[in-house]
Amino acid sequence: MSGKRDRLYFEAMRILACFFVIFNHTEVEGFFLYLEQEQTSLRFWWYLLVSVVCKFSVPLFFAVSKAGFLGVRSQPIW
Repeated sequence: MSGKRDRLYFEAMRILACFFVIFNHTEVEGFFLYLEQEQTSLRFWWYLLVSVVCKFSVPLFFAVSKAGFLGVRSQPIW
């Protein structure tokens, strides 16, 4: 049962990372929204936090995708 739960966690991380990768490409409509806010507002800091966090999504997506393939391969890579 632990293997299924681990697989579910990997899939959840991949879905979340996929969302942030898409958000990373939204430019002015999403990623750069913090530039339109006052620096003292809570929205500025929220949008800035989301924009910074989404930069970790691409390596996370590749790492989680590769981790999912490790158990599937039956032949060695070399």
